[in-house]
Amino acid sequence: MIFPRHIRNDLFSKSNHSHGRVVKHAFTLVELLLVLALMGILAGGAIVAFRGRQQSHALKMIARDLSAAFEAARTIAKRKRLPSQVQFYNEHRQYRVEIAHAEDVSDYKPAVGRAGIMNQLPDSITIDTVSEDGMPLNPIPETYGFSSDGNGFHGKVILQNKNGETVSVKIEKETGQISVTE
Repeated sequence: MIFPRHIRNDLFSKSNHSHGRVVKHAFTLVELLLVLALMGILAGGAIVAFRGRQQSHALKMIARDLSAAFEAARTIAKRKRLPSQVQFYNEHRQYRVEIAHAEDVSDYKPAVGRAGIMNQLPDSITIDTVSEDGMPLNPIPETYGFSSDGNGFHGKVILQNKNGETVSVKIEKETGQISVTE
């Protein structure tokens, strides 16, 4: 940026009146480099903090989406009086809500609307643990089903990001309430 001479002199130099004459002192190259180095360190720290918050936010968003998928599956099962499920496709790290055919309840198709769209799990987020009645399920199931009366899977699905942070989606056995806890 180009400044007029009188502004440039005021901004970038220090004046000292000594013995009736004006002596000007400018910033040295070392001082300028030191300021630039400090600004670089502060910017680097801000970027690292931002990335950590971004991963934490992504984890919470995936948990909310999964909670909405469970709620949609349960609601669809009650309204249509047909079994429904949240189906995970682990090889592609995707999931969606599916509903049983009226003629053949063992054959499922994608639910209509947003619930039936494939949702992608980011590579940075894994399903860490699934528990039902406090007992871990091993291996982690690919299907979480709900019967035509809305009853079905109850327990906790714990999601984890690369930073080790966890968020759980819990379905209460007695009330069927779905909650996300950090």
